Amino acid sequence: MSNLDLVTVQVPVKHNVLVLGHSFVARLGNDVSRIPSLRPDFEIDQAVVHCLGFRGGVVGHLIEDTSGKLHHELHTFRPEMVILQIGGNDIDNKQNYHPQVYMESVKHFITKLQTVYQVQKVVLCEIFPRRKVRQTDVDFYNEEKDMLNRELDSHYSVRHPSPGVVFWYHRGGITSSEGYFDKHGVHLNDEGTKRFYFSIRRAIGSIYPEW
Repeated sequence: MSNLDLVTVQVPVKHNVLVLGHSFVARLGNDVSRIPSLRPDFEIDQAVVHCLGFRGGVVGHLIEDTSGKLHHELHTFRPEMVILQIGGNDIDNKQNYHPQVYMESVKHFITKLQTVYQVQKVVLCEIFPRRKVRQTDVDFYNEEKDMLNRELDSHYSVRHPSPGVVFWYHRGGITSSEGYFDKHGVHLNDEGTKRFYFSIRRAIGSIYPEW
């Protein structure tokens, strides 16, 4: 081979993944840089992962997007996969929570992601339990959480199965042990955050195992 010969090097394609939701996601976005054992790319070399969390947010806020922050992220980053961690604040919004309205809003938002922003894959994560709530009753919250998780899982896996939408139950016992939550009973402690991180990583890998 002479010095003038050209060698073609194939650069691996990076896939954009957006983890989107409420304060759990905002905290995760900070913690991947704060906790030494975690990596912002979720240890997936073929992916670029962004975390966008709206503290206190409900699904209606994502649909309305009055600040335009979500539209800007979706328009500029152009994720091919969106992982949704939502629902907890909706249940704990006593005056405005109606289960059927919530489920229809989730379906509407997912359709918007697919049609307006051409998102190829949506992973809808189960709603986290809470030991403490602000506006409603703890037992009511957790009963509604279980019901919504069952209904949405059934909708996307049985009644309307779609290769573009997957319902995801977190692994690692993260939703079944109080030991993974902080003293306030709402957000995750560091060990819980690590399990949340690895569950998100597994969710990405389950959709794109070649990554």
